[in-house]
This record gives sequence, structure tokens and C-alpha cells, in this order.
Amino acid sequence: MTDRARQLEHGRVNQKRRTRQALLGAGTRLLAEGRTPSLGEVAEEALVSRTTAYRYFPSIEALIEEAFFEREIPTPEDLFADGVADPLERVLRVERGLNDILFGNEVSTHVVVRNIVDAWLASASEDRALRPGRRVPLLDAALEPATAALGPDNLRRLRNALAMIIGTEAVLVTRDVCGLDSGEAREVTRWAAEALVRQALSEAGSV
Repeated sequence: MTDRARQLEHGRVNQKRRTRQALLGAGTRLLAEGRTPSLGEVAEEALVSRTTAYRYFPSIEALIEEAFFEREIPTPEDLFADGVADPLERVLRVERGLNDILFGNEVSTHVVVRNIVDAWLASASEDRALRPGRRVPLLDAALEPATAALGPDNLRRLRNALAMIIGTEAVLVTRDVCGLDSGEAREVTRWAAEALVRQALSEAGSV
């Protein structure tokens, strides 16, 4: 793939993420007003077409389920307001902030996953909407103090590895595949997050 092609693909990916976030933001605003909007009303609020809205969400119920998490999930400002600089502590705060919500709302978590998979299967490959990836900006913020120590390639690898154990997949694997109770599942995800960060810093000679 040429540099130009990569730039175009990156632009399309970012546009899909922005569109999804615009729909979720519009849904959240309308819900905050005490309304139960239609998907068409959400599309109008987000300044996109109804057709576009249905490419991302098959129903208003699907959007509302995901908007629930949009409201509940913390921001970097919420998690790091005290200025903590230790990357391990910052990552563990992200793990708690996300996984506590997902493990505490397993039915909604599974509904969101089902809706995302259904939308993916129903779309042509070029139109498939990316998941919002809330964990990614949180992990980027958590690891920011380790940028110099790890370097860009190792930082990206660590971020991507952590993304596999923080988020909806962590619920599916620990609870549905491994059959763990919620307490043990949470111990496993915390342990894995700590192990990955320590390993990455050790390889970089930072610990």
C-alpha cells in the first residue's frame, strides 16, 4: 500500500469513528433530556442521514445500549485528575474504570457486542463501521508518561496488548469461555494488565 493509500484509509477510519461518536453523542444528549428518541431523531441531531445512522446501529435500542456506556465510562480527566505519573497505576485505573462497568452490566455488555457483530455482518466490507474504541484513547493517556522510556513501537504494542484484556472481550473470555466467577475474572484482568506493563517496562530497562 502506498503512503497516499495509507493516508486515505486512515482518513476513512477516522471519519467512521467520528460519525459513530457523533451518533452516540446525539443519542446521549437526547436521552439526557428525558426523551426516548427514534433513530431518525438521533440522526437529525447528529447531522447525518438516516441511512448512515442505520449503517452504524440497526435500531434505536442498539444505540441506547451503547450510549449507556458512553455516559458511564470515565475520561482521562476523571482518572488522572490527581496528576499521578506512574504508568502502572494509570493503566490499573483504566482497567478498573472500564472493566468494573462492563463486568457490572454483563447483559448490556453482551447486547452491545451482539449489535456490533450484527452490524458488521450486515455491512459490505467497505462500509463496515469501526467500533468506537473507548479503551484506546484511555490507554494512550494512561501510557503517556512512559512514551520516552518505551519508544513509539513498544508503546503501541503494549497499548494494543492491554486492549485485549480491558473491554468487552475481557468479559466474553473470562466469563463465557473460561467460566470464571466475576470476582476471579476481575482478579485475572488486573493481574494481566499489571504483568503486561511490568514486562514492557522491564524490556525497556525502566524497572
